[in-house]
Amino acid sequence: MDNTLFFSPTEAVKTAWNKVHGVKTTFFIALLILVVLQLMTMYLNKQINPTKIDWNDIYILIFMLIIGVVRVMLLAGLNYLGIQRAENVPININMISYGFSISLFFKIIWLSFITMFLFMVIGVIAGLAVPFLIAKFLALSSAMAKLIMILAWFFSGVLALFFAMRFSMANGIVIMEKDLTAWKAIKKSYRVTDGQVFNLFFLMVVNIGITALTILTLGIGFIWTIPYLFINYGEVYKRLIAIDKQFFEQNGFYR
Repeated sequence: MDNTLFFSPTEAVKTAWNKVHGVKTTFFIALLILVVLQLMTMYLNKQINPTKIDWNDIYILIFMLIIGVVRVMLLAGLNYLGIQRAENVPININMISYGFSISLFFKIIWLSFITMFLFMVIGVIAGLAVPFLIAKFLALSSAMAKLIMILAWFFSGVLALFFAMRFSMANGIVIMEKDLTAWKAIKKSYRVTDGQVFNLFFLMVVNIGITALTILTLGIGFIWTIPYLFINYGEVYKRLIAIDKQFFEQNGFYR
């Protein structure tokens, strides 16, 4: 049986790192464009006078909005390159144009809005509303109420991290399955990450560690690390989608 049907974080790291060879230039060109766009945004932002908005400022804001749209599309293209590289498909810089789709752009924006809203709801309920009601109706002392609030904040953080892991594949699903809506992508991500939260958390810690080590190289290591991170996401996406498909083929229904 193909070992890609079993999600091993360490295997995903090793495989992704090996696949960085031969594609660094492709990712570097795309990332260089992103850096230039970011520098342009920072420069234009300084040209705006917040105390007196005129037509020149409006033109600058419109141009910054266009730059923002291009950045979202470029990131979608980079994610596409990472997933394709994980699938062993030869990639080149021209393939980044896959992300330049208006319908895909709006789906990514809508996906971001939905996930942000869900996290806000989690934060308000778990971090504010529940401890406030407990402290109010149980007439707890000030010290006990503060303790409950701290525990609630900790719990809401853990809960947010849990859902971040469960929603993590939604972006890749939206990019690769254009027929799915943003909401359906979130639901599918929640399904394919079932039972994988600890694996995904471990992988996140490993990638944070790799990024931290890269910073110690004065940024030179990002030539390897940035392509790796996109390919690593593609490797995880590929494996979890394959596991989900295999489960359906064996059982006739999804989890």
